[in-house]
Amino acid sequence: MIRKNSAARTFLCLLLAFVFAASCLPQTIFATTDKKTVTTWPEGPENNSGAVCLLDADTGAVLYDKNMDEQRYPASITKILTALLIIENKQMTDTVTFGEHAVSESIPGNARINVQLGETITVEDALHAILLASANEVCTQLAIDIAGSEEGFAAMMNERAAVARIPILSMQTVCQIRTTTPVHTIWHSLCRSASKTRPSAASSPI
Repeated sequence: MIRKNSAARTFLCLLLAFVFAASCLPQTIFATTDKKTVTTWPEGPENNSGAVCLLDADTGAVLYDKNMDEQRYPASITKILTALLIIENKQMTDTVTFGEHAVSESIPGNARINVQLGETITVEDALHAILLASANEVCTQLAIDIAGSEEGFAAMMNERAAVARIPILSMQTVCQIRTTTPVHTIWHSLCRSASKTRPSAASSPI
């Protein structure tokens, strides 16, 4: 009888220890590179975009996606690459003065901030115009300042894309591209490259 009671107590203690240990396990849901493998992942917000991809910049985990594997023109996402080259070749306090060629792109139908001929702004303000307003004329003027021409800057973009391992990019000008790609491929590669740029740029408010 004593042995039976002892065995029962031992079993009960082991059971309670197991339940206690299980209750102490962390309940955090860890994102993976494929969020669809997480059955309890919350639904994303409704949006009108044809394709969306939200990534964790440190791990590359896909936090939210909508048609992210569809082939699409990257459009102004490529301006992240334009901005990256500007950051790598200019200081935030440098200035840029707008010439006739760049200002000629400030027309209805183009993304622009309506700069005037001879107007001067800082590179930091120019980056805000590029990343927030997708300003074509600002991209063009900085491309000319850095590489001497749009074509020269497009060549720099292609070289930088190769370094960032974005095999689908084939830039014609700072605002034109030949090929299509899944939205997450270019976004992931460009953002990872931008996050690794020089510390002084990374700490700027851009």
